[in-house]
Amino acid sequence: MQLTYKFRIKESSSNELNRQAKVVNFVWNFCNDSQRHAVKWRKKWLSGYDLQKLTAGSSKDLDIHAHTIQGVCHQYEQSRKQHKKAYLRYRGKKSLGWIPFNQGHVTYKNGSLWFRGKEYKAWVRVLRILRLQAEE
Repeated sequence: MQLTYKFRIKESSSNELNRQAKVVNFVWNFCNDSQRHAVKWRKKWLSGYDLQKLTAGSSKDLDIHAHTIQGVCHQYEQSRKQHKKAYLRYRGKKSLGWIPFNQGHVTYKNGSLWFRGKEYKAWVRVLRILRLQAEE
């Protein structure tokens, strides 16, 4: 049996998450600008690793975790490959809603999520999934 957790963040702690989501959109748009620039000058398509090198050191200026920025670069590359386009649409104010977290950087204690020393109160929903293994 595998347990899956779904979290819903309460409204009181959403201001910081909204700020982080805006920064994620900023990084996404930077990746898109970099890719457009590469296409304009007929350079090779930028990989996720290339985008990570371009965004290195920006985590302190943007006040967001470096792994989150790396996750955005990786997701941008995956989305671009999936849609088979040279570059993607820009993300605006209305396209909030996701912040990539690495597994080891978020902890769950007493009904709250902790990330970068800040507490986010959440409702938890536990889903139990039974995986049946095929007999050989």
